[in-house]
Amino acid sequence: MKRKEVNVLKVGMSTMLLLIVFLSLHATSAQAFVVSPLPGDNLVTNPWFTSGSNTSLASLDGWTNVLKNGLGWGPSDKSQNPSPYGDVGTAARWAEVNGTVYPDVDVYLYQVISADSSERKLQFSSWWVSHRVDILEYTVYGSASAQGPWTKVWTPFAVSVAVEEQPASGDKDDLWKNTGVKEITLSQGYPYYKLEIHARYPKPLTTTGSQGVGLKVTGIYFSTQSAGSGTNNPAPTVTVTKTRPTVTSPTPVVTQTSPPNPAKTPRPPRTSRP
Repeated sequence: MKRKEVNVLKVGMSTMLLLIVFLSLHATSAQAFVVSPLPGDNLVTNPWFTSGSNTSLASLDGWTNVLKNGLGWGPSDKSQNPSPYGDVGTAARWAEVNGTVYPDVDVYLYQVISADSSERKLQFSSWWVSHRVDILEYTVYGSASAQGPWTKVWTPFAVSVAVEEQPASGDKDDLWKNTGVKEITLSQGYPYYKLEIHARYPKPLTTTGSQGVGLKVTGIYFSTQSAGSGTNNPAPTVTVTKTRPTVTSPTPVVTQTSPPNPAKTPRPPRTSRP
């Protein structure tokens, strides 16, 4: 086999290998951390922190991010985040900013929700994950106006994580937790509620290296229901079993063709030696 033919074969084989590797990586990245969808009576706008119709792109649309000296919550899209859509999961995230951790800074994210004031029974649940955090707290306020003033009516969930958690399985999905469905019946209902998420980091464990902090929330559920006897809807079931769908890698079709024969340069006619 001539040298030019060998070079053409090498180029063809290299291209084929790159195609196979690309398809394999693409199939792996398509896997997602799939959880059950939220109940249909959810009053929260953008509970999974997605961007419009693009369910694999994170956004804080529908939420008010209260910045403190330019610091606040941000979006997160990773395959480890929960998602009911079967693709990359999305969440709201409070972590380091440009590689810098800001301890003892209180950050807030909230949403004003309109409701039926005759429905006094409130229900809430959320997915959350944290390495270490001083406080993660969800608070519900009520008001007769969307602009307030606001009256604190309920703290459905609050947690502090002092020791950095590491999943025994090594799978980051297993760090995610669900609050479970919390509920309360108020003595008075409100036409407007403010659902507020408050977070604060502890001081760093070390001066260098990993600070062991990080916090994300998503899949937030809030509803109001009638508190009358016999009219209460049952509390929704939150499925915390985490699954990853099987993704089949497409089989690349490789067509092998013989390399073209290099053009031959005609030899000059022989001449008699001088």
